[in-house]
Amino acid sequence: MTDRRRAESGRMRPMVTPPKPEAEKAADSLQASVVEQVAAQLKAEIRQGRLPAGTRLVQGEIATRLGVSGTSVREAFYLLEHLGLIHWDGRRGVRVFAPSVEDLVEVYSIRAALESLAVRLATPGLGSDDLARLEKLQDQMEAPPPEENAFLSLNAQFHTFLAEKAGNRRLARLIDAEQTATSAYVIFLGGAIPTSLRQTHLEHRAILAAIRTGDADLAANAMSVHLTARAWALKRRLNSS
Repeated sequence: MTDRRRAESGRMRPMVTPPKPEAEKAADSLQASVVEQVAAQLKAEIRQGRLPAGTRLVQGEIATRLGVSGTSVREAFYLLEHLGLIHWDGRRGVRVFAPSVEDLVEVYSIRAALESLAVRLATPGLGSDDLARLEKLQDQMEAPPPEENAFLSLNAQFHTFLAEKAGNRRLARLIDAEQTATSAYVIFLGGAIPTSLRQTHLEHRAILAAIRTGDADLAANAMSVHLTARAWALKRRLNSS
């Protein structure tokens, strides 16, 4: 045997990690599913204003309320932190994120970029049924009397529908996270005001009109104009309060 072959034969072979048993794989999958469900529930509560900005989230209390383990809640916190919806407030624990004016403008800027892209991708494939769905949502938003939570829910559905029609799941997830942040902040401010609602309706109608033409760039621009206008409207509202 040559010196080279002796050296090679004397090397330690890398250890191969044995595959997990099927039962262990199933347990991991179940745990991941529970964590995602907890994160989805908390995200919904933040969006609906049931967990307002600045609210302290107590791991044990949430675990008891949702009937899950503390570990699942803690892992859900990490998912929500990644989405920018909560933050670790030192020794005071976990709190729902309360953005500053700069944060608000930043989030809307991100939404404008993401959602204009989504509309650009979605417009060529939208059919008459899709437009009818969007028209119905907009009609419901404009129907008097405007009930605040109903409006916010319908508005979210309007934007989510277009995001999902883009056919890009990762893009839709990013948009959903940013929408949750802005919805929670509008609720924190006390909801949309009548002037803002009227402008939102006009801007939504402009988006729908652009989509009907089939011009993807025009639709994307209408979405960008809409979200930029909402950002500055909220900024003016904050600065005057």
